[in-house]
This record gives sequence, C-alpha cells and structure tokens, in this order.
Amino acid sequence: MTNTDTNDISSTVLQCIQLSDAGCELVRITAQGEREARNLALIKDQLAKKGYRVPLIADIHFNPKAAEIAAAIVDKVRINPGNYLDRITPGKYKFTDKEYKLELEHIAERISPLLHICKQEGTAIRIGSNHGSLGKRIMNHYGDTPRGMVESAMEFARICESAGFRNLVISMKSSNVRVMVQATRLLVHQMLQEGLDFPIHLGVTEAGEGEDGILKSSAGIGALLEDGIGDTIRVSLTGDPLKEIPVAKEIVGRYNFRYRMSDIGMGETGDGSQETEDVRQELEDGKQENFETSCGSTLDTRHPIPGTQHSVPNTLHSALSTQHSVPSGNSLNDCYFKDVDPFSYRKRVSIAVGRMGGNEPVQVISGSFKSAGLMDEAGRQCEILPTGDLDKLYISNGNVRETRLSSFLPPVNNDLHPILITKDYSTNNLLHFQVNAAIDFGALLIDGLGDGIWPRAPKIDTEIVNRTAFGILQATRTRITRTEFISCPSCGRTLFDIESALNKVKAVTCHLRGLKIAVMGCIVNGPGEMADADYGYVGAGKGRITLYKGMNVIRKNIPEDEAIPALVELIKQSGDWKEVAS
Repeated sequence: MTNTDTNDISSTVLQCIQLSDAGCELVRITAQGEREARNLALIKDQLAKKGYRVPLIADIHFNPKAAEIAAAIVDKVRINPGNYLDRITPGKYKFTDKEYKLELEHIAERISPLLHICKQEGTAIRIGSNHGSLGKRIMNHYGDTPRGMVESAMEFARICESAGFRNLVISMKSSNVRVMVQATRLLVHQMLQEGLDFPIHLGVTEAGEGEDGILKSSAGIGALLEDGIGDTIRVSLTGDPLKEIPVAKEIVGRYNFRYRMSDIGMGETGDGSQETEDVRQELEDGKQENFETSCGSTLDTRHPIPGTQHSVPNTLHSALSTQHSVPSGNSLNDCYFKDVDPFSYRKRVSIAVGRMGGNEPVQVISGSFKSAGLMDEAGRQCEILPTGDLDKLYISNGNVRETRLSSFLPPVNNDLHPILITKDYSTNNLLHFQVNAAIDFGALLIDGLGDGIWPRAPKIDTEIVNRTAFGILQATRTRITRTEFISCPSCGRTLFDIESALNKVKAVTCHLRGLKIAVMGCIVNGPGEMADADYGYVGAGKGRITLYKGMNVIRKNIPEDEAIPALVELIKQSGDWKEVAS
C-alpha cells in the first residue's frame, strides 16, 4: 500500500513504479474521499504512459460514493464492512431480530450501486473485516470476536452471492496473530458450510516495524499458508512500503516452490530426497492434506480468545524425527521455553528422541540444561528456579506438517512429557532465517503445540538468533518478554511521520514488559485496529495527537511535541509505569 498523499499525483505514481519494480504485484492506494477517488484515474493513466499496468486497489472508508467512483477506474475496491455501510442510529446498540433483518436489507440496498458498477467494469471487491472495526450491530450479537469478524464479512458475501456478483475476495485482519489465524480458519469453515469458495487475502494488520513486524507477519501468514489457505498476501510494516516487498517475496517463495526441499519446512539439513519426491507427487496428484487445524478452533488453553470452543493440550506426547540426535554430553544452551513452570533447568535430564508414531524412544541420551543459555533478549541470564524433576524431554525436528500430525496420535502409556521443537538453518541470510523460523515455529505455537523452541543457525549471530526466538514467542502471544508495539504502516491519510513517532515512543516505553502500545497514523482506522492495545498514540490532525487508554479517549488534540511526555504521564497515572532498571 502506498503511503503518499493521493492528491499528490506525481509522488503516488513514483511510489507505484518503485513498488512494481521491487516485485509488488498489486498496489493499494487510499481513497478516503471523492477527490482522491477521481485522482486514481490520473494515477492509472500516468502509470500506463510509463508502461506500468500493475493492478490498482482503492482503499475505501466510510464513503460509498468514493467507492462507486473508484470502481469505474481501478481493478479492485477494498471496503471494510464495519465502517463503510453499517448504519448507526445514535444511542442504538441492541437490535431485535426484525431490526437486524432490516439492517441487512438496508446494507443490500446501499451496496447495490457498487455491485452494478463492478459488474459492468469487471472490478473486484475485497471485503476486509478488521478486528476492532466491527459495526455496533455485529458487536451486539457476537462481541469483538473472530466469529464477529467472520459474520461481518459473510453478510456482505451472501448479499454479493444473491446478487450474482462473485468477483469477491475476503480478508480477516488483526494485529493479534492468533485472532487473525483463528478468524481466517473460521471463515474457511463457514464458507465450506455454505458452499462458497471466494479467494482469501492474508495479512497481519498494524504488525509494527522492522524485525517485530517481520516475525508477526510471517507467523500469521505462514500458519495459514501451511493450512493451504490464502490466495494473496500483504506484509504490513511501518514506514517505507518498499521494505514490505522482500519479506512478502520470501514468504511466497517458500510456497511457490514447495517441491524444493528447502521450502517444505525441513530447513536445509539432510538430503530430503524421499520427502521431496513425496511432496512433488502430492502436488502432481492434486492432493491436499486436510488437517482439523485448518478450520477448527485449536488454540493454546492458556491464551483463550473470546468465542473459541476448542483447545489442544499444552504438550505433545511424541517426538517426531529419527534424523535428529544430540551427541552425548552436549548441553541444550539455546532453548527458549514458553514458561518455566514444567522444567527444572539446572538438573540433569534424559532426552528422548522419538520416532513418529513409534511406541518406544529410538534413542535415550543424557544431557543437561545450562541456565546460561536461557537468556532474555538483552542477553541477560534469566532467573530460573527449579520447580520439579524432568526425566524425559521429547525433541521434534520434523516439518510443520509432521509435527501437527503427531499431535493427533494417542499417548503412549500416558506419556505426556514436554516437547522441544528444534530446527536447523544453514543459511547466512538473515531475512530468510527470520521468515522461515517464524513460520516453522510460529505455525505450531499458535496452535498450542510444543513447550519450547530451539532454532539452530550457526551462520547467524547468536544474539540475533536469541532475539529472534524471543520475538517469535512474543509474536504468537506465547511468552511475553518485552513491550509490544502495534503500529500502522502509514498511508495517504497519515498526517505525521509515523516511523519517527514510533521510535520516540519506543525510546521511552520499551522497558515496560507486557504492555501493548499502539502508534497509529490517523483517526480513521486507528481507534478500531488498536483495540488490542493498552495505550494508543493516534494522529488526530496535522501536528496533533490524541491519547487513548484502551478504547477510551483520554486527551484530545495534543500538540505533537507535547505528546510523548503526556503519554508517559498517562501510563504513570494508570499505575503501569516502571522505572528503567539500573
């Protein structure tokens, strides 16, 4: 998505060209008003004159007329059902069944002109349902839940289907990776129930900047691509949109060429020849694994999401690779566990390396945990207190598919020992390592599978591997060791330098472990899409900031140069402030 002012035609055209040259295959441009929507024709025309025909998407909020203008110009129009057509009666938060039905009829009536134009012009529509941006009517019936997100989009999908319009794409987005994955799986399940098969767009919205954004986007998008879900993706990183493209290409490349051994989740160890042939044969035969996790509600019971009904055990019962072994006497110095309760790291343990589906361990060897290897992201030794004996630990070195399959095997002799997921990466390419590690480990952690992760990348600096491991645990809401920053990538509606603002906020709050702080570019999407945050720093106008605590406005229109001290004061007044440790 471009982050230029849509009224600045030359800058927007230039950025579209840069994105296309970098490998972007779809470019989204904000069209918040009718003027911006009409400008899309000028942008498209100038791109064509320069030899660029990259498909353009209009991003619409609140303004049906802007959507109708854009639909006659661009290739796709993106609308958010929560803030585009939902009629809000002041003070009206509860609806009878009759009133609910009337609201749906009103939506069908208002969207009809857009559908007519899109049919005539061959324009696609993306229904983008965002966690935190649901209409009051949906919130009343379903709450701010994955089910509510799905129903919000499905209302529109049913209207489109009944009108004979099928040029439709649907997306479920959230800054919370677990919510995004859960909602998308639920969407697939609902579509299958209703006999619908619309394409799905994937993305973790407001993922943040740099490494944090890379890990969150990779874990969420990758978990669904591992299910076989997803047709297009968008990596959302704060700042220059050109930084998003290499990450997106790295993710997509893993699945476009999955028949290659290095792209099927095996890492880059072993020859993988037999499995490579098996996967290639599956692709040629058109087969696809149908996991329960693809459409179910399989989440860690320690991290429930409102509206979920199912869970998986906190530990796996078997370890699943015969290819991996730990030489006798070696220590597991670089393991990162979800929590410290089940383990006594300072004691000797036996490590059982099991075979998938096997009744007995193939090999039992001695090892020990050294607490020096259990560091926080700053390299400081974690304080680990022995809480019990651990006499066996299973190690999984299989790919995502193998480890998922193992979770459905019945326990052997009620053996429910913890499992450590490990993976080898021989690459020296940092982006390749981080994207693939986030998918390999994140896809499992999101489903509550595994108790610890052990990424092994000898060609990557140890401190970076350490930081990445903690980042994956944080991204999947499995273990929180730092402040979480939710920030939008910025777009044509942003009225300040969001990347600079984010860095200033980080500088004074990065030590507040466990807090979620949102830095949002505008008042349009910001309040809704930061629904998961404890505090919000939101652009309210040129040089003006509004501060939120949760979803509540605390201070409006603060001059930007006063906003950071005001945020700190708000956190202090709320009792969440901690001084930086000496």
